[in-house]
Amino acid sequence: MVLYPSGHTERIDVAVRRSVLTGVGQTCREIGIMNAGESGCDIMEITAHSGARPSHAKWQGQLVSLSGKNAGKIIEGCRVLSLKEIGYGSGDGFGGWNCRHDWYPFFVGISKRTYTDERLKELDAKNIEYNGKKYSEYEISQIQRRYEREIRAAKREQTAFKTAVHEAQDPELKAVMQDSLNYANDVVKQKQAKMRDFIKQTGQFRDYSRKQNYGRVNYQKVSSMDYMSRFTPKYSDQKKITSGTINMQVKKVSNSKFNMFTDIDADRKNKAVRLVEKNLLAIQDKLPEGFEMPPVAVVDFNKHRINPYAIGGYDKNTGIMYLNSQYDTKEKILDFLNQSKGRFANTTEYAPLLHELGHKYYENSIERLANSQDMSYNDIKKKIDRKIYDYIESKGGDFFARENLSGYANIGYNKNEFTEIIAECFSVRNDNIIAKEILSLLEDI
Repeated sequence: MVLYPSGHTERIDVAVRRSVLTGVGQTCREIGIMNAGESGCDIMEITAHSGARPSHAKWQGQLVSLSGKNAGKIIEGCRVLSLKEIGYGSGDGFGGWNCRHDWYPFFVGISKRTYTDERLKELDAKNIEYNGKKYSEYEISQIQRRYEREIRAAKREQTAFKTAVHEAQDPELKAVMQDSLNYANDVVKQKQAKMRDFIKQTGQFRDYSRKQNYGRVNYQKVSSMDYMSRFTPKYSDQKKITSGTINMQVKKVSNSKFNMFTDIDADRKNKAVRLVEKNLLAIQDKLPEGFEMPPVAVVDFNKHRINPYAIGGYDKNTGIMYLNSQYDTKEKILDFLNQSKGRFANTTEYAPLLHELGHKYYENSIERLANSQDMSYNDIKKKIDRKIYDYIESKGGDFFARENLSGYANIGYNKNEFTEIIAECFSVRNDNIIAKEILSLLEDI
């Protein structure tokens, strides 16, 4: 929390946002004063916008004298104001806290007022209906801010109980915390549903950054044993992998606990092979019961002309999971995952493995249902994809996947590549209730 000299307290994310926006706005206004000074202009015209707070609506769109010598004059039917009248220099006045107004030089005899008195009245009109009542843009924005605060608060509580469930050692306490988490999840859903209804009725735009919980925690299991220090890969038979444009010669990692292959020039100190072996072992308890690990090829993507910017891939034709050997340390994997905030749902070093295995889970589900329903692969795929699409639409449509999963999942939704949504869900299936709900859509048609 941030404690101000006045005694007012504010959450740090709110304080930082206000400080940054206010600082940027004040810089722009100072530039306006500099431009006016260089051109010998004393009068400025203030901008206007809908949703201005009542104290600012009184002077928005008006003219103001920088020196005060022109204050009180009538220009184009408008009385010129002084800096004091617009509260310039005070926190709650022009250019103060959260103020979005700006100003520009106004040259008497040359410039024309941008906003007529009629237009300024329209900006304050109560013409937005919500729940049968009319509101002004400012009033409706305050309702939206309140709903956003409620969502943030609910998400913070949700995160707190999620942490408690994760950390609790006593079974009874863990069960109590899980019940509280379930309730918190329902509260978040209710708050978000209320916001969606508000947006639908009023036509306002959603500001997802205002609903973000920056206290979200991602957990990862850390082994007490450094497996990489114990595992030294041994190699045996060579084989050729061919699929589409892929044509590579690889060798088997004979002492791996998995069906793993790597480049023929890999040595026994190969860090990528050792890291993949360690991480595959670490995620065993994160996989569904009965899930079979596919063959794994740890190879240099650039060397084999596979997308060099990718960290992994899954080939449904061969059933092979490919991992880029260039990412041979935990730090390199994390750097890839955190290039932009919110890009991936899982931000641990296990994310690439779980994401690619999610593609296999998607394909396995289609094949299983196709066999049980005696339908074609394509027909089942269409039905599953439609269920995923309808689910996301019912929850608010566009950006739902980004808000509740990741930016990558949202891209998959917009491109109708639903395998990407499932892959992201699979990567956080044990920690994300939305992911669980979406994955459950693959159980039956």
